[in-house]
Amino acid sequence: MVRSMISPDTIWLRKTELTDGVLFLVLRVRSNIKQVTVNDSQGGNHVEYEYDEVETKYQAPDTLSSAADVKSLLTVPSADILLKAGKEKAWAEINARPIEELRQTTIKEII
Repeated sequence: MVRSMISPDTIWLRKTELTDGVLFLVLRVRSNIKQVTVNDSQGGNHVEYEYDEVETKYQAPDTLSSAADVKSLLTVPSADILLKAGKEKAWAEINARPIEELRQTTIKEII
């Protein structure tokens, strides 16, 4: 989980890539955003934000023709961007577990 003092955007454009005439947006997609109160070293407290973050490479639709179109796409989080980010998060979590652990889970589920 990531923590920040700045309220995060749900989707943040990190960079763009043009490959073989296809525009890709490299996005950071944030989910499970929540405010938490943190005690600081001076005895006070302040608000921070905790969230899950996934970086994903999203193929921009062919209809995009300007920077304003990209901004508009990111302002209204589209379902396919969030779905792709969710799949990539699941893929990363599966690959982070040792293969032996995954095999044991599968065997237990079958029995």
